Amino acid sequence: MGDRKKGTIPDLKIGVILNVSDIYSLIMLAFLTILLIYFYQSFKDVTDYIFLNILISFWILSIATINEKFKAGRIFILFQRIAIVPIIFYIYMVSLELLPYVNPYDIDSALIQIDKWIFGVNPTQWVYQFSSPLITEILQISYWLFFLLIFINGIELHIRKKDEEFRRFASIIMFSFYLTYILYMIFPAIGPRFTLHDFFTINSDLPGLFLTEILREQINAGAGLVGNMIDPAAEVNRDCMPSGHTALTIINIYLAFLFRSRLKYIITIIGIGIIISTIYLRYHYAIDILAGILTAIVILLFEPKLYKWLGKIKNKY
Repeated sequence: MGDRKKGTIPDLKIGVILNVSDIYSLIMLAFLTILLIYFYQSFKDVTDYIFLNILISFWILSIATINEKFKAGRIFILFQRIAIVPIIFYIYMVSLELLPYVNPYDIDSALIQIDKWIFGVNPTQWVYQFSSPLITEILQISYWLFFLLIFINGIELHIRKKDEEFRRFASIIMFSFYLTYILYMIFPAIGPRFTLHDFFTINSDLPGLFLTEILREQINAGAGLVGNMIDPAAEVNRDCMPSGHTALTIINIYLAFLFRSRLKYIITIIGIGIIISTIYLRYHYAIDILAGILTAIVILLFEPKLYKWLGKIKNKY
């Protein structure tokens, strides 16, 4: 056989073409596939999900190969980066589909007891005395902006052509999302709007001004609550512990300052509103927020070391 020409696709090492964020996604997809195989006999549509996991893994490898081999340019790089978003949401969806099989026992009663032990009250009930339509409107908008703030931070790095900073941003953000998904499986909880409050009266309990009910419905849909449900607590996603909104918001604020975002103060102000809203709007227990803060600290300390380690070994393969 003759020698291959230098630069052909077969000469490309997987480690060279993949970003660390790609590796995180591939590892998470492999982890979910193992769980799907383990629960093969009881999980509905398991074959379809396994096929999709393989297809998305192939997609990640293909896009990375095209980018490295053909140097496709800024528009293609933007496409590659935007493609991160549906991958994150797909992995979130599959993780929550698997959660009842991995751990079917909600821990809300324990979280309520911890809150009362720490604070002496249920914080979502205590904060109700300060509620007003204006505060509710501001905080509901803030909570709704959670994903958009992260997206804006990444888009700014792309526009400013800070490619190395974007790679670091994408890796730590994706690692953070995936870690919280795993923690949801370990600590499934539905939150105080179902346990300490009446979910059906929240619009009258916490009315807003103009956008609150519309945004609330969108958030409910994202949590698995679509249409008229007799028992929404049975249908809602078990994704409260730890508070991903808190952990990712803290990390996003940190990265905005680290990479000198021009919007860092806006991201910080809205981010503070997001964290406050998790309690005020009854999405989370206070212990969820404390756990989210701890999760953010652990990620900020650990993930950079993992990133460097992967950077040293990935080119070997």
